[in-house]
Amino acid sequence: MLSTYYLITGISTCSRLGIILPGSLKLEVKSTFRTVLEDFRNEVKELLNLLAARIRVLGRKKEDINKARLKVTAYRVRLAKRTDNNNRYTIRD
Repeated sequence: MLSTYYLITGISTCSRLGIILPGSLKLEVKSTFRTVLEDFRNEVKELLNLLAARIRVLGRKKEDINKARLKVTAYRVRLAKRTDNNNRYTIRD
């Protein structure tokens, strides 16, 4: 059975987490909608909405990877230029 956490993140959980609060209160926290951001959690009320949201996240993944790759490339170019500028008077072998 697929958990809601798996459908949202793609990571399977081990089990529920038990938290003991002061005053002998025990709160059982499951890996459910509580682990999601507030705006996303308000949007996800039914299983179909959850599946649709997960599909949207997976659909954006390729665009996000390309965007990150471009940022990393630009950072590396800036770093190489700065390093060359800092070492312009250094004698190299």
